[in-house]
Amino acid sequence: MDIHAIDRYLKIAEFMGCPVDEIVYPFAPYDPSPAILRELPEAYIVMSPSAGKPANRWPARKFGELAAQLPLPSVIISSAAEADIAQETMRHSRGKAISIAGRTGLKDLLGVIAKARFFVCNDTGPMHMAAALNIPVFAIFGPANAIRTGPYGSIHTVIQKDLPCSPCYAQKPCTKFKFQCMEDLGVEEVHGIIRQKRGCRENFCYCHHL
Repeated sequence: MDIHAIDRYLKIAEFMGCPVDEIVYPFAPYDPSPAILRELPEAYIVMSPSAGKPANRWPARKFGELAAQLPLPSVIISSAAEADIAQETMRHSRGKAISIAGRTGLKDLLGVIAKARFFVCNDTGPMHMAAALNIPVFAIFGPANAIRTGPYGSIHTVIQKDLPCSPCYAQKPCTKFKFQCMEDLGVEEVHGIIRQKRGCRENFCYCHHL
Protein backbone atom coordinates (compact mmCIF):
# COMPACT_ATOMS: atom_id res chain seq x y z
CA MET A 1 0.00 0.00 0.00
CA ASP A 2 1.31 3.45 -0.94
CA ILE A 3 1.66 5.89 1.94
CA HIS A 4 3.54 9.14 2.24
CA ALA A 5 7.22 8.86 3.13
CA ILE A 6 6.65 10.93 6.27
CA ASP A 7 3.94 8.55 7.47
CA ARG A 8 6.23 5.62 6.78
CA TYR A 9 8.97 7.16 8.89
CA LEU A 10 6.46 7.96 11.64
CA LYS A 11 5.42 4.31 11.76
CA ILE A 12 9.06 3.36 12.29
CA ALA A 13 9.43 5.98 15.02
CA GLU A 14 6.23 4.79 16.70
CA PHE A 15 7.46 1.19 16.61
CA MET A 16 10.61 2.37 18.41
CA GLY A 17 8.51 4.01 21.13
CA CYS A 18 8.84 7.64 20.02
CA PRO A 19 5.88 10.03 20.38
CA VAL A 20 4.30 10.71 17.00
CA ASP A 21 1.19 12.71 17.98
CA GLU A 22 2.63 16.01 16.76
CA ILE A 23 4.71 16.60 13.64
CA VAL A 24 7.31 19.33 14.09
CA TYR A 25 9.79 20.62 11.51
CA PRO A 26 12.84 21.82 13.46
CA PHE A 27 14.40 24.28 11.03
CA ALA A 28 17.81 25.67 11.82
CA PRO A 29 17.58 29.34 12.88
CA TYR A 30 16.97 31.64 9.90
CA ASP A 31 16.26 35.30 9.29
CA PRO A 32 12.49 35.68 8.71
CA SER A 33 13.15 38.98 6.92
CA PRO A 34 16.22 38.52 4.70
CA ALA A 35 17.55 41.57 2.87
CA ILE A 36 16.26 40.36 -0.50
CA LEU A 37 12.69 40.91 0.70
CA ARG A 38 13.28 44.65 0.27
CA GLU A 39 13.44 44.05 -3.50
CA LEU A 40 10.16 42.12 -3.62
CA PRO A 41 6.56 43.34 -3.62
CA GLU A 42 4.63 43.27 -0.37
CA ALA A 43 2.34 40.49 -1.61
CA TYR A 44 3.58 37.79 -3.96
CA ILE A 45 3.43 34.17 -5.04
CA VAL A 46 6.53 31.97 -5.21
CA MET A 47 7.18 29.68 -8.19
CA SER A 48 9.77 26.93 -8.47
CA PRO A 49 9.86 25.84 -12.15
CA SER A 50 13.00 23.72 -11.87
CA ALA A 51 13.37 20.13 -10.66
CA GLY A 52 16.16 17.64 -10.17
CA LYS A 53 14.98 15.44 -13.04
CA PRO A 54 14.05 16.95 -16.42
CA ALA A 55 11.13 14.50 -16.55
CA ASN A 56 9.64 16.16 -13.45
CA ARG A 57 9.57 19.63 -15.03
CA TRP A 58 6.40 21.22 -16.31
CA PRO A 59 7.67 23.42 -19.18
CA ALA A 60 9.07 26.75 -18.00
CA ARG A 61 7.06 28.46 -20.75
CA LYS A 62 3.86 27.23 -19.11
CA PHE A 63 4.98 28.46 -15.69
CA GLY A 64 5.49 31.88 -17.28
CA GLU A 65 2.09 31.83 -18.96
CA LEU A 66 0.55 30.85 -15.63
CA ALA A 67 2.37 33.72 -13.87
CA ALA A 68 0.86 36.10 -16.43
CA GLN A 69 -2.63 35.06 -15.32
CA LEU A 70 -2.14 35.01 -11.56
CA PRO A 71 -3.43 37.97 -9.53
CA LEU A 72 -0.12 38.78 -7.82
CA PRO A 73 3.51 38.95 -9.00
CA SER A 74 5.38 35.65 -9.00
CA VAL A 75 8.85 35.40 -7.48
CA ILE A 76 10.81 32.76 -9.37
CA ILE A 77 13.34 30.73 -7.40
CA SER A 78 15.99 28.28 -8.59
CA SER A 79 19.65 27.51 -8.19
CA ALA A 80 22.19 29.52 -10.18
CA ALA A 81 22.76 26.45 -12.37
CA GLU A 82 19.10 26.53 -13.43
CA ALA A 83 18.80 30.29 -13.87
CA ASP A 84 17.99 29.74 -17.55
CA ILE A 85 14.74 28.02 -16.50
CA ALA A 86 13.85 31.04 -14.36
CA GLN A 87 14.66 33.39 -17.25
CA GLU A 88 12.45 31.45 -19.65
CA THR A 89 9.64 31.61 -17.11
CA MET A 90 10.07 35.38 -16.90
CA ARG A 91 10.06 35.79 -20.69
CA HIS A 92 6.56 34.31 -20.89
CA SER A 93 5.13 36.07 -17.83
CA ARG A 94 4.21 39.43 -19.48
CA GLY A 95 6.16 41.24 -16.79
CA LYS A 96 4.40 39.47 -13.90
CA ALA A 97 7.46 37.47 -12.72
CA ILE A 98 10.61 38.44 -10.82
CA SER A 99 13.62 36.12 -10.81
CA ILE A 100 15.85 35.73 -7.77
CA ALA A 101 17.49 32.61 -9.21
CA GLY A 102 20.81 31.84 -7.54
CA ARG A 103 20.54 34.76 -5.13
CA THR A 104 19.40 32.96 -2.00
CA GLY A 105 20.87 30.28 0.21
CA LEU A 106 18.53 27.85 1.94
CA LYS A 107 18.08 30.09 4.99
CA ASP A 108 17.18 33.19 2.94
CA LEU A 109 14.92 31.03 0.81
CA LEU A 110 12.96 30.05 3.91
CA GLY A 111 12.33 33.72 4.65
CA VAL A 112 11.14 34.36 1.08
CA ILE A 113 8.83 31.33 0.97
CA ALA A 114 7.41 32.02 4.43
CA LYS A 115 5.90 35.33 3.24
CA ALA A 116 4.37 33.96 0.03
CA ARG A 117 0.58 33.84 -0.40
CA PHE A 118 1.00 30.43 -1.99
CA PHE A 119 3.60 28.33 -3.78
CA VAL A 120 3.50 26.77 -7.28
CA CYS A 121 6.10 24.20 -8.17
CA ASN A 122 7.22 20.95 -9.67
CA ASP A 123 8.20 17.96 -7.54
CA THR A 124 11.24 19.57 -5.95
CA GLY A 125 12.96 20.24 -2.62
CA PRO A 126 11.56 23.75 -2.02
CA MET A 127 8.08 22.21 -2.27
CA HIS A 128 8.73 20.40 1.01
CA MET A 129 10.10 23.59 2.57
CA ALA A 130 6.89 25.43 1.70
CA ALA A 131 4.75 22.59 3.05
CA ALA A 132 6.72 22.56 6.29
CA LEU A 133 6.21 26.34 6.58
CA ASN A 134 2.45 25.81 6.17
CA ILE A 135 2.33 27.80 2.93
CA PRO A 136 -0.34 26.40 0.56
CA VAL A 137 1.37 24.45 -2.21
CA PHE A 138 0.17 23.69 -5.73
CA ALA A 139 2.50 20.91 -6.84
CA ILE A 140 2.60 19.80 -10.47
CA PHE A 141 3.42 16.11 -10.73
CA GLY A 142 4.13 13.96 -13.78
CA PRO A 143 5.96 10.63 -13.56
CA ALA A 144 6.46 10.71 -9.78
CA ASN A 145 4.10 9.29 -7.16
CA ALA A 146 2.54 12.17 -5.23
CA ILE A 147 1.06 9.79 -2.66
CA ARG A 148 4.60 8.94 -1.56
CA THR A 149 6.46 12.21 -2.04
CA GLY A 150 3.94 14.99 -2.57
CA PRO A 151 3.56 18.01 -0.27
CA TYR A 152 2.55 16.74 3.17
CA GLY A 153 -0.61 18.21 4.65
CA SER A 154 -4.27 18.79 3.88
CA ILE A 155 -3.91 22.41 2.73
CA HIS A 156 -1.83 21.44 -0.31
CA THR A 157 -2.97 20.47 -3.80
CA VAL A 158 -1.34 18.06 -6.23
CA ILE A 159 -2.09 18.69 -9.91
CA GLN A 160 -1.50 15.58 -11.99
CA LYS A 161 -2.88 14.00 -15.14
CA ASP A 162 -4.75 10.74 -14.56
CA LEU A 163 -2.99 8.50 -17.08
CA PRO A 164 -2.65 4.70 -17.18
CA CYS A 165 1.13 4.97 -17.35
CA SER A 166 1.47 7.24 -14.31
CA PRO A 167 3.34 7.08 -12.03
CA CYS A 168 6.19 5.55 -14.04
CA TYR A 169 8.96 7.21 -11.95
CA ALA A 170 10.75 8.06 -15.25
CA GLN A 171 12.86 4.96 -14.89
CA LYS A 172 12.81 4.32 -18.64
CA PRO A 173 12.71 6.66 -21.65
CA CYS A 174 9.13 7.76 -22.30
CA THR A 175 9.01 6.53 -25.90
CA LYS A 176 5.27 5.78 -26.03
CA PHE A 177 3.72 8.87 -24.46
CA LYS A 178 6.65 11.34 -24.59
CA PHE A 179 5.86 12.66 -21.10
CA GLN A 180 2.25 13.33 -21.98
CA CYS A 181 1.69 13.65 -18.22
CA MET A 182 3.53 17.00 -18.32
CA GLU A 183 3.12 18.17 -21.90
CA ASP A 184 -0.67 17.73 -21.96
CA LEU A 185 -1.26 19.56 -18.70
CA GLY A 186 -2.49 22.95 -19.82
CA VAL A 187 -2.00 26.37 -18.27
CA GLU A 188 -5.75 26.98 -18.12
CA GLU A 189 -6.25 23.69 -16.31
CA VAL A 190 -3.67 24.55 -13.66
CA HIS A 191 -4.92 28.12 -13.33
CA GLY A 192 -8.49 26.90 -12.91
CA ILE A 193 -7.51 24.60 -10.06
CA ILE A 194 -5.58 27.37 -8.29
CA ARG A 195 -8.44 29.82 -8.70
CA GLN A 196 -10.97 27.28 -7.41
CA LYS A 197 -8.88 26.36 -4.38
CA ARG A 198 -7.77 29.83 -3.35
CA GLY A 199 -11.04 31.71 -3.83
CA CYS A 200 -11.48 34.47 -1.24
CA ARG A 201 -9.79 33.69 2.05
CA GLU A 202 -7.13 34.81 4.50
CA ASN A 203 -7.47 38.53 3.55
CA PHE A 204 -6.85 37.53 -0.06
CA CYS A 205 -9.68 37.79 -2.57
CA TYR A 206 -8.65 36.32 -5.89
CA CYS A 207 -11.22 38.25 -7.89
CA HIS A 208 -10.05 41.60 -6.49
CA HIS A 209 -6.64 41.09 -8.08
CA LEU A 210 -7.71 40.13 -11.60
